Formats: sequence, C-alpha cells, structure tokens
Amino acid sequence: MELESLPPDILILILSAAATLEDLHALIRASPTLYQIFLQTKASTLLGICANQLGPAIRDAIILAHTNLCPFESRPAEQYRVRVDEVVDEWRCHLLAGTNQWLARGISVQEAVQLVRINRAVQYLVDLYARSRFHKFGQAFKRIDQPQQQQSEPVTVGGTWSLSPAERHRLAQAFVRRQAILNLYCVRGKPPLYNKNFFLSRVLGLFESWEMEQISQVDSFAYWLCSAFRECEMTPEGVVPTPEWWQDQFLARHNAIMSAMDGGGALPDIPRSRYLSDYYPRILKLQRRVADAAAADPALVERLLQWAPDEEDRGVELVWSPSQAAHPPPSPPSVPCNAALKLPLEAPWGWRDAVGDVRGDRWGVDLIVSPPNVLPGDRDWAALVYDFATWRWEGFVFWDKDRIEALRHWGALGAAAHSGRLRPPWMQETA
Repeated sequence: MELESLPPDILILILSAAATLEDLHALIRASPTLYQIFLQTKASTLLGICANQLGPAIRDAIILAHTNLCPFESRPAEQYRVRVDEVVDEWRCHLLAGTNQWLARGISVQEAVQLVRINRAVQYLVDLYARSRFHKFGQAFKRIDQPQQQQSEPVTVGGTWSLSPAERHRLAQAFVRRQAILNLYCVRGKPPLYNKNFFLSRVLGLFESWEMEQISQVDSFAYWLCSAFRECEMTPEGVVPTPEWWQDQFLARHNAIMSAMDGGGALPDIPRSRYLSDYYPRILKLQRRVADAAAADPALVERLLQWAPDEEDRGVELVWSPSQAAHPPPSPPSVPCNAALKLPLEAPWGWRDAVGDVRGDRWGVDLIVSPPNVLPGDRDWAALVYDFATWRWEGFVFWDKDRIEALRHWGALGAAAHSGRLRPPWMQETA
C-alpha cells in the first residue's frame, strides 16, 4: 500500500512519530500528502515532537513561549505585577497538571512555532554544555593517569558517553526555566532581579532547592559562554583573537582615553563590551550568535573549550557575591522551597550523593556553611569552597548515577569527588 493511500489518521500518527524536527522535515519533503496533513495539524505535531525532546520541560517551555511572545518591557508597575502573577499562576498549574494532562490541552500555531525555536536553542546549548564538561573530564584523566609521553594521544574516558534521555531532559528543563525567570524578572533596561522581594515571593516557591541549583548552574554556564565567546570570536577583520590582540586593543583604548581627556574626542568603546548585556539575558539570541559564528569559523568551538578556566581555578567566580564581582550572574538568596507544589519529586542522585537527603531551602552559595569561628585562611574552609565550586562546574545535579560512578572510577573527577563532599563534619553536627 502506498503512503498516500493511507487514512489521514494513520498519516497523522506517522508525523507524530518523528523523533526530531529534522526527521519531520524529511518526511514532509518526501511526500506532498504528508505535507498537507502537516499543515492541517501543525500545532499538535510540533508540540508532540518538542515534548519528546524536552520531556517534562515542555510544561516550562510553554511558559517561556508565552513570555517571549508577550514581553514585559515598558509596562507600568501595577500592570507588570498583575502580569507576573498571571504567568506564575499558569506556571504552577502546568507543573501540577503533569505533562500528559497538559499536552491534551493543545496550543496555537504561533506558540508551536515559538516552541520549535526554543527547543532548537536549548538542544544546542545542552550539547555544548555536555561537550564542555566531557572535554575537561578527558583532560583531567590524561593529567592524572597517563604517562607524560602518551598525553598527546587520544584517550577515551569512561563516563563520557552520550547523554541519556533523563540527563538531556534535566539540562533542557534548567535552561528553559532559567530563561523564563529572566523574562519575568530581568526586564530590559533594568538591572537583573531589579525587584528582588517581588521575585522571592513569587517564582522561587515553585521549585525544590535542587531544581534551583540546576537553574543556577546553567545560568553560570550561559555567563561563561558569553565571556568565552567574547574572547574567542574572530575579529571583524577575520583575525583570531589572542592575548596579544587584546593587549593591543587595551593599549589603543588607553591612548584614546588619554587623548579624550585632553579634549581630543569622545571615549572609545571597549571591544565587544556589550556581549554580556546583549547575549547573556536572551537564550535564543545567544544560541543563534554562537551557532552562526561557529558555522563560519569551524575552530570556534574548540577555542571556546580551551578558553575554559583551568582545574585549579575553575568555578571560583561561582562563589562570589554580587558586590564582589563586576558582572556576576544573578544569585538571589535562598528561600523556603516548593511552597506551592507538593509533588513527590526525587532529587538527582548527584545532589543526594553530595548533600544527603536534606530537603531544605539551600542552593548555590548557601549550600555550604563555614565552620564556627572560622579564621581567614582556614584550610578546611578553603578546601570546601574549592570543592563546592568544582562540584558545581562538574554538573553533578544533571548526571545519572552510572556516569558519576564511571567518572570516579576513571579518576576524571579528582580525589575530592567522594560521597558527602558538601557535608563536612561541622555541617553534619549542626544539621
């Protein structure tokens, strides 16, 4: 039986069975009949495919689609508060309803198209996040376990296999939630989280502390990616930036500033000074910019990976408070978690392995507590701060148990990657 002669219901099922948008594109290009069926069922078909790839994050993605389609800029204060309350209430309903129940409600074609854009950007960043971590795991393994003469040879590290569906869903959900939060509370033209009390009383109650930790970690990754991209993208003249190039830029700007102070003209712009303000707050814009640049410059991604901080200082910026960093990622304080939801959610194994089964209100820098009467330079406290930053960078809250255990077995996580690593004796005594 030819494909075109199948009943419409069967053809709809065929379209819905497409695992990815690329598979769907191939199907509708191959058959004019399937294309016509797709046009009639566009919203539901796209929703189903995005749901397959995003998993539970599809519930958060529709909130992100709403806030992308109806931005919050230039709203009077009272309208802004009412609109945020409406969105948060809708978000809560989606989380309570569960994925399958919500999918049955359907969405508009406009929302479906926005979901496709969100999904493409998120999947790109999920893959880039995993690649950056696995790249460093391999480097750490070579430094620790390989003879000096073999360190230039390719090494396959156990635990760096492809992402499992559960890992991909955790990362996707964190990226989507992070952007939805920024859409709500980081209004263009105002500083991040400019109304912190309003923020704390609304959205944070939707999530468990480990979910907020996941959101915080991908936010730090987005900040790192913007910083790395700013340093590694080719110049308009097609030159790969080097430390020497940046030094020349610094000297040229210094000379221009001195000339301006003497009445010789306006102050010059810092090269790429707007990258963080332009790309960091907008996940779709960031993904497009990096993807377009990587397509024109195949070596860009490798430079991005090499730009990442070395093991001895990676993640140190994650423990800075906003007053100590020039451009910190948003880091609101902890609040009681899951105030509105009473769902039987289970924390990822990597979270429980590090902090235990405590279901408190701590995440981010609040996860670790200094020992009583700690003195400057205390070695135990310094070691815990470093271990905490390393744990965050390694992405334990996203990985499956078998990946973490394999990385430990191969020595790719270092000597400090043990169970209970964020629960030192003085924290256990006060728990």
